This record gives sequence, C-alpha cells and structure tokens, in this order.
Amino acid sequence: MLESQKTTILPEFNKLVKQIKHLGFDGVLYSFYPMYMYNKKIQPVLHNCENFTPFVNHYLENDYGNQDFVVRLALQGQREIDWWQEIDSGNTSDEEKKVTEYSKNNFNIHHGLTIVIPFYKFAVAAVSVVSMSDDTDIFQNMKNTHLSTLHECANEYHENIIDSNKMLQLFISPILEKLNSKAKQVLKHLINGQPMKDIPNISQKYAEKILFGLRDDFGGVTTNELIHMLGLINLQKHL
Repeated sequence: MLESQKTTILPEFNKLVKQIKHLGFDGVLYSFYPMYMYNKKIQPVLHNCENFTPFVNHYLENDYGNQDFVVRLALQGQREIDWWQEIDSGNTSDEEKKVTEYSKNNFNIHHGLTIVIPFYKFAVAAVSVVSMSDDTDIFQNMKNTHLSTLHECANEYHENIIDSNKMLQLFISPILEKLNSKAKQVLKHLINGQPMKDIPNISQKYAEKILFGLRDDFGGVTTNELIHMLGLINLQKHL
C-alpha cells in the first residue's frame, strides 16, 4: 500500500496560485520530496490548485512519484526541468515519460515546467507550472519571459513552508518511527551535545556506526547538518 503525505495547505498557497495565473500559466503544483523516500513507495507532499486535483489524485494512486523523471532529475541536481524538452531530448525512459504523456492525453496538461529548490542534502522542493494550451510557442515565450519571476515565487513559497517547520516534522517522523532504542539513545546524546563514548550500554564504536547510518538515512548529511535539522523540529518531543 502506498503512503501519501497529507498536509494543510498554507494560506500563502492561494497567493502563489494568483501570482502564477497572473503570469499566464493555468495551474501550479508545489512538491516536497525527501531523498530517502525515493523508490520506497512513499509519495511526496503535493500542494496544488483546484484544477490540478484530478491529476494529483491519479498521480498518487498510481505511485507516479517513484516513476517520475522530474523527481529523478531534481534529485540529480537539475534546477529547471521543461517536461517535454526532456522527453524530446531523449532524457527519459519509456516508462518515465508515461506520466507526462498520460497527463497530456487525459488531463489536458500540454506543457509543464518545474523549478527546483534544493533543501540541504535532505530533500528537494519544487514548484511546477503548467499550460493547457497546445501551442508550444506561447508556452516557451511565457517561460522565457517569466523565468526569473517563477524562481522568486517558488523560493518565497518554499520559505513560508519551511519556516512553519511542519513540513520537516512530516518527513522526519517516518524515520524516527523505525528507530530502535539504541538509535534513539544516540540521537538524544547527539542533540544534547554529549560524546558518543558516554552512552550507557553502547560502545563508542557502535554508537558512531549508528550515527553514520542515521546521517545516511537523512540524505548523506554531515553530523552538524543532522543536528540542525533535528533542532528545527524540536526532536526531544519525538523521542
């Protein structure tokens, strides 16, 4: 069974929708995808305008998050992804491009552009804008004219999301739930600034091995980055 992420959309999303539609696009989608979730049957958080809802529901129900080349390219570091340019350039597999082809044939989404916002090493966020016009020239003109504004809008909304800390709690919770008692002990000592050698009933070598695994789970972050992320969500109340 797929796990999907449900969140309350912030009021600021309505502002984002108005900004994007004012630029001439027909819809907007915000997504937040932790790297550790990729290929693990867990879907990203998706905030979407109303006319995007049927497609988003279909996307989640069919596990497209684990087949979507946009997600793959974003996790690989690409910052602007024009959906059909990537397909036409041969940068997608036959399986991957089915997501975009289906959205075009069944939901009238003819063009899409994703602006990717890196978030530490832990996750990527993105704002995608779409056009339901089949006129490629019109879409490319809108994209080229408003690209810098799209980046500004995407970053502004993402900052509002992260400032709330709700998003981090949502994504970190699945990791915390699978931790055993020793891993939780290591995290408690870490955020309290206590050395690994002082953990009761756990050797320093084993504690450091656990810590390395935790850093990997959170996206290959450094120890300081891990402490920072856990501090943002007030980890103590989760352990």
